[in-house]
Amino acid sequence: MSGGAQPMRILHFTQSPPDYIPPPPLAADQVVAGPRYPDRVQDGRLVSINTPIGAVDALAVLERLPIAWRPDLVVVRTDATAECRPANLQALKCPAVLVVGDTHHRAGAISGVIEYAASERFAAIGLDYTRQHAHFLLEAGLGEVVWLPGLNVARSPVRCGSAFDRRFTMVGSVHYFHVRRAGVCRGLLQAGLPLQVLQATNEDSRRLHAASQLSLNCSLNGDLNLRVLEVLQVGGALLTDRLAPEAGLGLLADDGVHLCSYGSTAEAVERARELLKEPDRCMALGSAGRAHYEQTMAPETMAGHLLAMVRGASLPDMFHVRHDPRTRLIDASGDRTGLMQRVAAYEAVQLLHLRKEQLTLVAAPTVSGRMLADLVDLPRLRVLRDQGPGWPNAEALTHGASELLQRAGLESRLPIMDPADPAKADVILFQASDAGQEHLRAMLTRHPHAMTVPVGPVDAEVLGAMGLQADPDIAGVWGRPPRKPSSGPKRR
Repeated sequence: MSGGAQPMRILHFTQSPPDYIPPPPLAADQVVAGPRYPDRVQDGRLVSINTPIGAVDALAVLERLPIAWRPDLVVVRTDATAECRPANLQALKCPAVLVVGDTHHRAGAISGVIEYAASERFAAIGLDYTRQHAHFLLEAGLGEVVWLPGLNVARSPVRCGSAFDRRFTMVGSVHYFHVRRAGVCRGLLQAGLPLQVLQATNEDSRRLHAASQLSLNCSLNGDLNLRVLEVLQVGGALLTDRLAPEAGLGLLADDGVHLCSYGSTAEAVERARELLKEPDRCMALGSAGRAHYEQTMAPETMAGHLLAMVRGASLPDMFHVRHDPRTRLIDASGDRTGLMQRVAAYEAVQLLHLRKEQLTLVAAPTVSGRMLADLVDLPRLRVLRDQGPGWPNAEALTHGASELLQRAGLESRLPIMDPADPAKADVILFQASDAGQEHLRAMLTRHPHAMTVPVGPVDAEVLGAMGLQADPDIAGVWGRPPRKPSSGPKRR
């Protein structure tokens, strides 16, 4: 695209409704298309078009636009829901950019995005909430992949004042889907802290954050979620859960300077208790966080980065995902089959991680170093590498994985299991070729209550013969059927 800062016409596809994550105003002449937008004309100009949920022919959308109106750029925002997947984008004869939202929950969240992105021609792909999954997109050979945190954070006129109306608030859901968030809130309340758990609209939630001495956040599943950026934008003091380095929170803000973080419920209690005793410190934290937000990640700044990237400019270094050490492990052979098998296994473990506060995974020696490295971004997952008795070539396999992990500087985060370690696995990760083998049976015996996740396709009959059955809720997870109560006579 040429012309520097010349006016642009943008067609912006999105699955989100207007009152929740509205598209950023990238251009004065922008038409929004999506299943939750109405056909709408304002001041004689078309501003939005309603489209079906899921797949939609982009050319059919173009034909509904005024004859003289043709886009210079198409932006597609999609996520794990797959509710907005326009096809045939090349027919619009202009660059297209894909903005990826949530990929940290739902079945097939990452694999679905990869398959969609591969089916179209995108000039670039940006992730806003799940930087930790960017290495999968890079490995899939989908072109330039960048991180655009805060691109979709709507501007709010609310600003933190000089006094607080509330002490400690958490605005958001705590239903069954938010297992960890509910547990953290419960722990804070049981510790006697004055936490208020509230529900509010987007605009009201900003006012609550600005009016609170301290705002609590707990991500759904290790993601850099919207609430982090919203609290920073209005100058609230934020206490949020500590994410894996790959998620990027540490690149955006300094712990203890712009926000405060915790790694467990006990630490959340300790840090909240300290901060609530120091309202001046909370005020300073919020002010520093807001100033840093405006300097580095304001939505106008991120929108400028996106448009500059489309015009061929380079983004600031921090937004390049090549700094994820796992990009050093990308397989240059272009083995898409092996990649997608790893992604499917990761997605299964990710959903198990969503449902538990802490999770211990023991990986068989046959599991590749790349697969192990994929798992490091799940912050509450402890990964141990098994080299138990009976594994053929266990020493060579373990050494090979260690060499690969050393290349990325990740070996210390993925330790080999000490034979004396009494830890029992919540999850066993194994290669599909291990199915039916005695060494895997022995591993199942050592960890009798563990769920299992195979890497690669497996024969259900083979796993069934090992006493495993497919989990009804999570694809790719296999567990032991519940024991039936004995029908024999009871002793008196």
